[in-house]
Order: sequence, then structure tokens, then C-alpha cells
Amino acid sequence: MLCASALRSANKQAKAEVFWREVVERTFGAHLPGSQADAVFKECWHAFADAKAWRVCLGMVSVLGALKFLGIKVAILSNADSRMRRVLEQKDLVRHFDGIFLSEEMGYAKPDAKAYAHAARSLGVALTALVHVGDSPVEDGEGPRNAGAVGVMMAVVMGVPADDDATLDRACDLGLAFQLANIARDIAEDDAAGRCYLPDDWLATLDIGPGEHMKPHNRKKLALMGRWLADEAEQYEASARVGAAHLPLRARWAVLSAAGIYGEIARKVRAADSHAWDQRIFTSRPEKFRWVRKAFVDAVANNPRAMDRDALWTRTRV
Repeated sequence: MLCASALRSANKQAKAEVFWREVVERTFGAHLPGSQADAVFKECWHAFADAKAWRVCLGMVSVLGALKFLGIKVAILSNADSRMRRVLEQKDLVRHFDGIFLSEEMGYAKPDAKAYAHAARSLGVALTALVHVGDSPVEDGEGPRNAGAVGVMMAVVMGVPADDDATLDRACDLGLAFQLANIARDIAEDDAAGRCYLPDDWLATLDIGPGEHMKPHNRKKLALMGRWLADEAEQYEASARVGAAHLPLRARWAVLSAAGIYGEIARKVRAADSHAWDQRIFTSRPEKFRWVRKAFVDAVANNPRAMDRDALWTRTRV
């Protein structure tokens, strides 16, 4: 039994080491000579288990407390190995979460849909009620999409039945509109951080090579993609407005306000054309006030323009 236990432990560590070697390779890749790769890996491997190497984002504890106060369950779903649990304990964060699900302990990792199903089952919530936040387009994007864990939480909190697929689809559209607006606005910031969320087929269509989209000679092409993102965001926003008609008045007002404010970001990106990334685009306080005022009028009238969503992406049914 002891030998078997030791073997399982060794296998888990080996898998964790493979994961961290891949992280080092993805992060430093072409910029890291092969002779230094092993040294960097070892440094990352040991730093990962040291709480001093981690920083709690400003305001995060307050946000977690607010979510708990609202009765919203919050959990960690990570491809990290079991040492992450020790880091969370040392940072005194464990008490803020209703569950901590680590791939090494579960036996499967993101983007495997079973990882999300495991988290939902353990938390006692419907898979379609999950909202997943992450930083990897594949592990944190495709996984939740394939599992059906999309941005419908607020609709459920606002009283939409979990089996009202038509309304939840529209709620999902609002989340997608927000995300598309964010992607359009943050192209330059994402590039500076080594991230790119622009579709590969768009880049290929415009003959833009990997990591070349922010180059000055590609600015006109980038402006075109910004316009495409804004156009898509507008379609999802329009669909979400139809879904908001099924919410109570106060909730409808809040959703329409958010739709207008975030939609304004996408519209500004489109209007700014090739200058959209000269400085960060935002919605000013007076603009927000105007959208809140307009949203109240629209919420009371509750007569959104009809729009079918057949051409829009639809979340997976679970």
C-alpha cells in the first residue's frame, strides 16, 4: 500500500512538472535559450509553492465578501497542482470560497467539460448557472463554452427560471456583447501582456502574422477588425435587449443600463477607427448618466425592437 501511494504521488508530481514546463515554454518560448529553460522551470516550480510569490489583487477580498453576502457561491477551478491549496491557506483565502477544485485532485483538467461538471455537481448548482472567469482563451474559454457554463448567472439571480432557455440565451448574449466590447477596446493592452483574443481566421484573412497585429503598418487592418468586433457586439447587445423584456422592472433597468454603457465602448472603438488604441477608451460619467436615464425610459416602455438570434452563437444545452 505504501509503495502504491508513493507511486501515485510521484505520478502526480510528474504531471504537475509537465504542466509547469509547458507554462514556461508558452510564456518565454522563443525568447528563452534552451540552455536556460530548465533553470527557469526549476525557479518557477519552487516559486509557485511559495505564498510570497503571489499577490492578492486589490479589492478581491471585498468582492468575494460581497458575493458571499449576496448568497452567490464562489469557487476556484484550476489546472494547478495541489500545492496551490497550501498557497491559498497561507494567504488566508480558503475561507472565502465554497469549493477549491484542482486538476491534480479531480483527475481531469480544463478545458475538459468534466472539470466544470465536477465543480457544478460539488457546489450543488446547475451547470448552466456557472460563470467562469479566466485568462486562457482555450482552457477558460472553450471549456466553459463546451460545457454550457456561460454568463447566465445574473439572469438566474434576477429570477429567470433555470429552464427558460430562450431568456437565458439572451442573457448569455449580453455577456458576449460585454466581452466583445472588452476585446475590441483592450487589443493594445492585451498585446502588451502577450495576449491576443482576435480570431485566427480574421488575422489570416487580413494577412496578419502572429504577434504582428499591433505593428504600425497593420493599423488600418486592425481598425477593420475593431469594427467587426463592434458590429458583432452590437448584434448581441440587440438580442440581449429583447431578453431583458422578461425581467422585472428594476432588473430590466439595470440590464439595459449596463448594455448601453458597455455598448458605448464598442461604438467608440468603431468610431475612432485606427486611433481606437491611441489611448484607453471609456464611458464618461455624464455618458453613463445619459444611458441610465435612457434605460429607465426603455425599461418602463418595455417594447424592444424584435430580433431573432438564429445567426448568433448559442450556448450548449446540458
